[in-house]
Amino acid sequence: MKKQTFLFLIIIIVAALLRFWQLGKVPVSLNWDEVALGYNAYSVMQTGKDEFGQSFPILLRSYDDYKPAFYMYLIMPLISLFGLSEVAVRLPSAMAGVVGVVLTYFLTKELMKDQRERKDKKKITNYLPLLTSFLLAISPWHIQFSRAAFEANVSLMFTLAGILLLLKSIRNSFYLIPAAILFSLTYYTYQSAKVFTTLLVGLLIVLYWKDRIKIDRIRIVSGLLFILLSVPFFWVTLTNPDALLRAKGVSVFTEENPRYAKSIVRIAESYEQKDVFGIVLNNRRIVHGINVVNGYLSHFNPEWLFLPGTQYRFQAPGTGLLYLFEMPFMLVGIYSFVFGPFSRKTKLLVFGIIALTPIAASITRDVPHPIRVLTFLPMFQLLTALGLITIILWLGKRHMIFRWGGYMIIVLLAFLNVAQYLDNYFIQYNRIGSTVWQYGYKEATAKVKELENKYDKIVFSNIEPLEQSYMFYLFYSQYDPKTYLEQGGTVSGGFAEPHAFGKYEFRPITPEDNKQNILLIGRPADIPETARQINIIEYLEGTPAIVIADGNS
Repeated sequence: MKKQTFLFLIIIIVAALLRFWQLGKVPVSLNWDEVALGYNAYSVMQTGKDEFGQSFPILLRSYDDYKPAFYMYLIMPLISLFGLSEVAVRLPSAMAGVVGVVLTYFLTKELMKDQRERKDKKKITNYLPLLTSFLLAISPWHIQFSRAAFEANVSLMFTLAGILLLLKSIRNSFYLIPAAILFSLTYYTYQSAKVFTTLLVGLLIVLYWKDRIKIDRIRIVSGLLFILLSVPFFWVTLTNPDALLRAKGVSVFTEENPRYAKSIVRIAESYEQKDVFGIVLNNRRIVHGINVVNGYLSHFNPEWLFLPGTQYRFQAPGTGLLYLFEMPFMLVGIYSFVFGPFSRKTKLLVFGIIALTPIAASITRDVPHPIRVLTFLPMFQLLTALGLITIILWLGKRHMIFRWGGYMIIVLLAFLNVAQYLDNYFIQYNRIGSTVWQYGYKEATAKVKELENKYDKIVFSNIEPLEQSYMFYLFYSQYDPKTYLEQGGTVSGGFAEPHAFGKYEFRPITPEDNKQNILLIGRPADIPETARQINIIEYLEGTPAIVIADGNS
């Protein structure tokens, strides 16, 4: 076995361990998006309809966010194997994460074929794909979104595979057909693909059109296939007014945007003071343009990329999206890539992907957003790996003491950074992040199921942070989808909307609920003082999460 092959297998094993180990336990609980994906997959399996009674949907209405439904269909066969469980819901993303590492290796290898001759070409060709895929395998950013049901991770896998096959089609046009299928699948997988994939396909056509001067049957079929497979998704999206409302709801151009609201006040003041300069600067179009540019650039902020944040749903405590030790190597890698022996097309493709990635996120309000720019990551790791190899090759030409001292510093810094992250994620994360991961529903559901026959009515609060409590109950109780639909199913996916089925009601708890034969489940503040507390479920850091009480007192 060649050394490179052996190292590649080790990288795959590392990637698999970091994504599959304790998959159902870390993060500590499914979040509301995960239980919605899981229960709707369960419902479609059992009845052919989602919670709203929609047959085999292309868009999953869920909480009125109308997300692409492809991830839901990936869960369905896994429910047959693992039941309706955390593992079944998260496994498609974990598998996509490992496949993404493999694809990154082969994509980097493909990109290296366009190098000009240089003294160290062989070393870069052999080790850059390995190091790039290894950095992705241990990446906090990639691990975070591979260990939960994030559709963006599956979309990234399809994108990497599509780019790889398109590059291979330069030598064998047959690869265009699966590339077209994979690119079209991204639309059915994740929201941002509507913008990113469309722009990426355009970039690839511009860059590699001259390599396909001859228009043969396969190229025509591939183009038509991409269009035909994409049309149903765009048709369903564009003809659904509610789906378009979701897009408007997260758009930076809405009047609800706080920055826009401030500009309205300022422009009124400017008119009153006859301040021409202020009128121009606070013009709606100028304000929107500034917001978009600022949102776009925010994704390149080193502080956001490399330093710890507090959005624990998106990153482990004490760790940035990227390792801090990677920052100097990424800078060296950018320089080496720009001035290195790589072809113009390769440079334009890598930097083009980086430039296109934040466009979809920049027109939304929640920026910077690590999920919406996940396609950054393989390109960032490629540049970091190139910088690391460049430094190693440079150290190799220095005096032995200086050389080995440099090697030891690199290894030590990397080891400490990675070890700290693994401790933060696998040991500390559940305790610190149990609130944002909505811990307690599984435990509450088990206790409620144990008590339900003693009560005529069960009221479950849906006040923040217990929004969508109905879906957590449906999932963890494995409520029969057929029965649920016969009882009316879900009427509205709004966050504050009440839901009811059987003896269960999911709404704010009122003083009138403190009556005989009513079981109450909610936040400590939701429970009437005279109700008898039966059980208190605590977050893992020790504060109360959910209280179960008897209104029979």
